[in-house]
Amino acid sequence: MGCGIVLFKSPLLPTTTIRKVASYVIRAGSMDHGKTTLEGSRPANVLYLHASLNLLGRCGLSNLLEIAVDNTKYMAELVKSYPQFEIISKPVTNIFLYRYIPSWLRKDNDQFEVRYPTSPNSKTIEVEEVSTLYSDTTQDQTLDLLSDLTDKEEGSIVEEETSLYTNEENEVIDYFTTELQAKQKREGKGFVSKTTVKTTKYPNYSKGVAVLRVVIANPLVTRENIKAVVEEQIKLSQELEEEYKMKNHSI
Repeated sequence: MGCGIVLFKSPLLPTTTIRKVASYVIRAGSMDHGKTTLEGSRPANVLYLHASLNLLGRCGLSNLLEIAVDNTKYMAELVKSYPQFEIISKPVTNIFLYRYIPSWLRKDNDQFEVRYPTSPNSKTIEVEEVSTLYSDTTQDQTLDLLSDLTDKEEGSIVEEETSLYTNEENEVIDYFTTELQAKQKREGKGFVSKTTVKTTKYPNYSKGVAVLRVVIANPLVTRENIKAVVEEQIKLSQELEEEYKMKNHSI
């Protein structure tokens, strides 16, 4: 995120005197050296802005921003079209938040029937499989829907509604969202970051929900790239669900 240097007489001073962490970038357990630098994740990059204004001008920068905003709107609509995900915040410029919902917790999903909702730490979870997790027919219908997506933004991606999930269910969703982000970073070709946010959608879930955090800035990103990232997440999430059921001795 940046590079800076400061010398201390004692090697312990940097870790005790200068230390900053955040849930979305320089997390406590990460290897990011920004935790113990004067700059943190906000170095003095004003020279980049100065160079961009002189090289690209207002029109050039405006075009780059419009591309990023349009791509983010498109990805939000794409994510919204899949029952596997829940939008937590509508796009704000080139950023939006969403999370993965396990198949047995989806309110409009008939593929799994939950007998006993449990937390990730529970040793007993009973899930009865009714049909395949993601059938070819469902996939074809979803792809047909994606081909009809337009650039028109709806008035609101997140509708005002009561909380869909209990605190116990949110713990399970947090687990899968966190594991999905880590698995895609470790094994996949795509990448999105993650963070934890408090939302009025779940006011009683005081610790905040884990979410996937999308920031699209590269003007060379295409819609095919965006589809590939989302479809890879669906594939990896299927593997996570199978691992979770085996670990918890579920059916």
